[in-house]
Amino acid sequence: MHLRHRVLFTFVFLVLLVGCGGRDPESEPQLPAASLAPAATQTAVEPTAPPATATAVPPTDTPIPPTAVPEPTETAVPPTDTPEPTAVPTEEPVADEPADVPELVWLPYSYGSYGEPILTMNDGIVEYSSEPAPIEVFFDYSPVSGQIAYGSLFFYGAANEQDSVTDLWVYDYATGTNTQWLEGDVGRAAWSPVANENGQPQLAVAIHNGETFDLHLMTAPFESEMIREDIQPYFSWSPDGQRMAYVVEEGWLMESPAYAGPRVEVAMPEPVYQDGGWVGDAPVWDDERFYLIYADNPFTFADLQTGELFTPVQLDGTPLQETRPTKMLWAVELRHLVTQVEDFSQNVQIYLLSEDLSTVLDIYFLENSQLVGWYKEGESIIVLDINQEPQIWSLSEYRYLTPE
Repeated sequence: MHLRHRVLFTFVFLVLLVGCGGRDPESEPQLPAASLAPAATQTAVEPTAPPATATAVPPTDTPIPPTAVPEPTETAVPPTDTPEPTAVPTEEPVADEPADVPELVWLPYSYGSYGEPILTMNDGIVEYSSEPAPIEVFFDYSPVSGQIAYGSLFFYGAANEQDSVTDLWVYDYATGTNTQWLEGDVGRAAWSPVANENGQPQLAVAIHNGETFDLHLMTAPFESEMIREDIQPYFSWSPDGQRMAYVVEEGWLMESPAYAGPRVEVAMPEPVYQDGGWVGDAPVWDDERFYLIYADNPFTFADLQTGELFTPVQLDGTPLQETRPTKMLWAVELRHLVTQVEDFSQNVQIYLLSEDLSTVLDIYFLENSQLVGWYKEGESIIVLDINQEPQIWSLSEYRYLTPE
């Protein structure tokens, strides 16, 4: 079965994931074993209008009840002392020689099948490669440090029997080694796009506290600094690595410095994710216009300066179809919002927005496609077509490109 079938299976599986642990690896679909290369002939996808109706992707987490709408607030958050490490890092040498650090490493968020090929990009060439470590849950890859953050165990139930967690390992392409960073209770991890002030790669981690998650920063195994307690595992770094956006348990979207003291939170005036969310959700940043964009039905813009929340409308003023994205990319200069949506099939939808971001001028559909990530940030994206072949789509030319 092709990779897109597995990913769809996995996404549905995540809906049932809360409060349960483990899985039967022998029952999972298999990816193609042979390496795949981009097709020699590409077909341009013509711009089309959005369909009249669509079925929204159901949220996969507990809905967040609406709360009263307060005015934007600022709350000082004192730094939290880091406890002494209580465990000894475990390192396992990897048999293969370390490869050059890839520009991109991609797997579906919840993979669960060690040994299958993964997608990588080296020197602009996108291709399938051997999986370098026993990855059961793929969290994130940093092209800055050449490190993969992953779980070696498939998701299992947390102490509250509602959330799902795994352990935390880091594979380093430069040294070819795996290092355990945490033994368990990890719901999500994301690398900073830049090193910290000491030149160290920095990893944001959602660690379960028995009831919900706390947000920690890590630069070494079993050493962490708690940034915020009682969050939901929906967070992201700003492009400069200086700030973070996250959702607190009450349902408020917060933005604060990633490191500095004292930290100051700025809350949006309305709750977000009122229809629930899933562990792969992450707000998208527009640092030029000072907006955060988060998945909703279909998505919402949050003004970091005024606290205003709004959803763009179509040219005729009617609402957009309520198809909730599972992944988003924002091209700042082109004002293109690239989204992955899943209904009965996987599709990529690309929204062209007006200068004031209030109106969707056009929508492009890449049917039966899966969003991988940037080929050239802000200019072109990598998608998998219906045959799981990697393709490159130009946002400005609205066509598939032949790899250089």
